[in-house]
Amino acid sequence: EALIRLSERQDPEARERVLERASSPETERRVKAAMALGYLLDPASLEKLSLLVNDPVLEVRLAALRALSFRRSPERLEIIKKAVANDAVSAAEKIMALSALSRAEGLAPPEAAAKYVDALFRALESDLENPDTELLALREIGSLAPHDERIKKKVVEILSKGPPPKHPKRIELLFASIGLLNRSCFTNRAELIEAVLAREGDPRLRNAFLSQALFLEKTRALAIIDKEALRNKDDKRLAIQIKNLKERLETLKAPPNPCEPRKKPPPPPRKPPPPRNK
Repeated sequence: EALIRLSERQDPEARERVLERASSPETERRVKAAMALGYLLDPASLEKLSLLVNDPVLEVRLAALRALSFRRSPERLEIIKKAVANDAVSAAEKIMALSALSRAEGLAPPEAAAKYVDALFRALESDLENPDTELLALREIGSLAPHDERIKKKVVEILSKGPPPKHPKRIELLFASIGLLNRSCFTNRAELIEAVLAREGDPRLRNAFLSQALFLEKTRALAIIDKEALRNKDDKRLAIQIKNLKERLETLKAPPNPCEPRKKPPPPPRKPPPPRNK
């Protein structure tokens, strides 16, 4: 992470280290190098990043495609477009390339969603049995088009029923669904939170979804918190968390409602014109 921050500042020493790590035999080093290269503006860094788009390891290729959208240039846009047009790439790469293209073109979210969301769903549907593709699609489509009814339906399915117990990405899918709860309109938000809390035993999930109660109306939030406290009355750590949540509820203002359109702030009052000199 420090190397990525230094790369954002165009630090010359960091650049040399990043270029060296981009050729490392270790996958994790190449992934981080790809992310750092995305911020560097010199031609050599872009050339190395373009090579990582064709790395033997999928994780590195996805990181390189994402990183290409960190800065905008005609050269970067061309590399991303080639990946989008390449029918030989995996569904996951197609999804990442489309998502990167929407950012690289500098489109506002509504325009980007309208232009690319159908292509993203087609890429997902071509590889439905792949858990990695499913997770990536949930994150990328959810980021681009959180109000799309198809992605909302997927989130409701994940939260209400849960991924299959042996799904290799079940925890990640549940966590990815949390963000979409806050970015889109779910009239059954409280019921979805309760369903996860009643079903999932993982403390990390429980803590994350309990915190979601803060985004609910106060009375409903307290009911969910108290029910969870009763269900796990011998858990001392949970008791501390619940005490903290209740204290925060007392000080929080009414949370924003994603189901209501955001009101534009009124324009500032016009200043009276300066007096004319006689």
